[in-house]
Amino acid sequence: MDIGDLPKYHELMKPTLVALDKIGGSASLNEINDAVIELVGLPTPALDVQYESGAGAVLPDRLS
Repeated sequence: MDIGDLPKYHELMKPTLVALDKIGGSASLNEINDAVIELVGLPTPALDVQYESGAGAVLPDRLS
């Protein structure tokens, strides 16, 4: 899996709101991230995709 396979930042906005609503309106960042990943159905390798610059993982950055 590479960076082009991941949802773009704007494509994660609605799933983030839906996940937050399902959680009850309040949650930690990690809880929200986990809920969005589950809701969108992203495979575990998606979490390991890193920026080419070495600046860290792409998905958590796009979710924050």
